[in-house]
Amino acid sequence: MLADPAHQFGATIQIPVFLTVPEAASLVRRHPETLRRAIRQGRLAAWRQPGCTLVSVEALMAFMEGFLCPASVTKSLTSNSAVGSIASSGGSAKSVTAYRQEQRMRRSLDKR
Repeated sequence: MLADPAHQFGATIQIPVFLTVPEAASLVRRHPETLRRAIRQGRLAAWRQPGCTLVSVEALMAFMEGFLCPASVTKSLTSNSAVGSIASSGGSAKSVTAYRQEQRMRRSLDKR
């Protein structure tokens, strides 16, 4: 009986050339829908097979090098809760309420 070379010289991890979308997502710790969205947008190369979509390891690594999570982008200073002394550029609540009331009145007059 021949010994398996991986067991003979120590444990090695072999990553397959192609991964399914759920396998690829778990490998890079992303949600599968994130990868599917990137495939639909053409940012991640994939091969469609009956019943599954395959992603190459090289394409996955290239995608992850340029990956930008929208949640990791810092917000502007006016929307940052740590900066409470800076006024918002949205205007006062009174002017927003008056604007909305004016819009409602215009819509109701347009319906007549």
